[in-house]
Amino acid sequence: MDWKLDHVFLACSDVGAARTAVSDFGMVLFEGRIHRGQGTANVYSYFENAFFELVYPVDDGELDSEVVRPLGLKERIEWKDSGACPFGVCLRPAAALEGTAMLPGECWPYAPAYMPTGSSIPIVTPPGNINEPLVFISARRHSYPQGVITRHRGEKRTLTRVQIQHPENWQPSARVRRFAENSPLSFASGAEYRLELVWGDGRSGFSEIDPLPLCVSW
Repeated sequence: MDWKLDHVFLACSDVGAARTAVSDFGMVLFEGRIHRGQGTANVYSYFENAFFELVYPVDDGELDSEVVRPLGLKERIEWKDSGACPFGVCLRPAAALEGTAMLPGECWPYAPAYMPTGSSIPIVTPPGNINEPLVFISARRHSYPQGVITRHRGEKRTLTRVQIQHPENWQPSARVRRFAENSPLSFASGAEYRLELVWGDGRSGFSEIDPLPLCVSW
C-alpha cells in the first residue's frame, strides 16, 4: 500500500517561542484547536497537499491519562529533558480505503475524547515507544478551511518529503520502516533528532529554524 503525507507535527513546551521561530522563517501559521481529552492544542501551517503543526500542552492531567500515555506526548513535548523524539507523522492512503478494516494489522487504535464515539485513529508506532516518531494514519481527504492563505516565503508550497534524523544508536522499529518504505517519509542517522520538511524539489534553498530541531529545504 502506498501512502501520502497528511500532516507532520513538532511537539513543544514553549509554543510562543516556537511560533515566533517558524513565523520569522516565513511560514504562515493559523490558530488551531484544543484536543479535548488529550491535553494538547495546536497551531497550523497549511501547504497545498498537507500541513505542519506545533503541538503544545494545555492539560497535564489529560496528557498523563491512561488513554493518552501510550502516545508518549508528554515526553515528546518535554524532549529537551526526556530525550524523546518530538515529531509525529500522519500518513493517508494514496487510494481510498473501505473502512479501517483495510489497514495493515500492525496498527493499534487510539480513541481520544475529541473523536466521534466508536471511531479511533490507527497508530503505527508501538505503544510507549518515545524514541521514534509517532506515526499514525488518517483515512480522510486533505482539505483546507475556507479562506486559508497557503503562501509561505511568498509562494505556494507542496510538502513533497519529510526526513527525520535520529541518533546513531537508535533505529526505527520494523513496523514504522515498513510504512516509510512506501511513503514520502525517510530516516537518516545523525547526532540528534531533527525534522526536515522538503518543499517542491528542495534544491532552491535551505534554512535551519533555530532554536527548534527543524529545517526546511525548498
